[in-house]
Amino acid sequence: MNPSYSEFKFPTIKSQNWNKVFRSKTPVEAIDLIGKILVYEPGKRLTPLDACQHPFFDELRVPGTRLPNNNKLPALFDFKQEELMQLPPEDK
Repeated sequence: MNPSYSEFKFPTIKSQNWNKVFRSKTPVEAIDLIGKILVYEPGKRLTPLDACQHPFFDELRVPGTRLPNNNKLPALFDFKQEELMQLPPEDK
């Protein structure tokens, strides 16, 4: 560290509404998901498995959903027992 800089204060920056950051055509569910993932405090942030349960991904859970090229979706939500053990009891 440079001894000439004994104290540095970061500027205070106001948070911005995600609707101002993304284009107007961005789905509301996508903005909600990003807002819940990109949280500064880790304890308030969505866990990866909680993110997978977000409504943004609901379409991927509908039986018969296909990729734009008409191929079948890969197995997306076949979690291993070790992964499911990380869920809180009310989500199991």
